[in-house]
Amino acid sequence: MGGVGALVAFLSGAVSTAWLVNCGQLLYLDRSHAHSPVLADRGRLTVHTQLVGAFFLGGLLGATGFKYLGYISTVPLATLLLLLVMRPVLEDWQRAQDRGARRENP
Repeated sequence: MGGVGALVAFLSGAVSTAWLVNCGQLLYLDRSHAHSPVLADRGRLTVHTQLVGAFFLGGLLGATGFKYLGYISTVPLATLLLLLVMRPVLEDWQRAQDRGARRENP
């Protein structure tokens, strides 16, 4: 669960529980009208909702696949995750190679 919170915080640029605050702001009703209105950031709330929904759906699909297919159901997901992570890893590796080449040949 720590990874989920870290991912949500990283992608949204906020504290991982900020989406709950945003939900509260969305439902807030100020009956006195004495203060400026409290507005929710709907764009950020959409991102949070999609992330939480994706994690929930992934958990359901993973549990169902594991129940009916067994351990082999993890192979397609692991392959997909490996493919998704390859681009940033290769970009980081290329950047490190470029920095090393600049140090050797100023």
